Amino acid sequence: MQPWVLLVDDDPEFLASVRDALEPAGMRISAAETGEAALELLESHGAGVQAAIVDLDLPTMSGFDLIREIRARHGHVRIMAVTAIYKGLYLEVARNVGANIARRKTNEGTRLSAAEWQALVQELLT
Repeated sequence: MQPWVLLVDDDPEFLASVRDALEPAGMRISAAETGEAALELLESHGAGVQAAIVDLDLPTMSGFDLIREIRARHGHVRIMAVTAIYKGLYLEVARNVGANIARRKTNEGTRLSAAEWQALVQELLT
């Protein structure tokens, strides 16, 4: 069975780049641009979604709040919090509210490669 990953980010370019990195590795990808849209998707398909990659800086509902909601309603979903703007303490807060992994979207200012995204999601799923 192919892993089903939910991407949640309001940046269409980021969504497309991560989708392009994960789909060739056999992962099923769904995307949402807001926390509310992500929760709607999970309510209708939640049992099948195995992992979520959640941007911490979302419009209307913060990524922190979304992580709390996913953890409360869909405890089986593994969560990776990602951010381009937050550092250190914020990543720790993301872990404290329920993220399994919390990290920056880049390595020293360079976007992650497809292989790096694939490895991160494999780590998340184990």
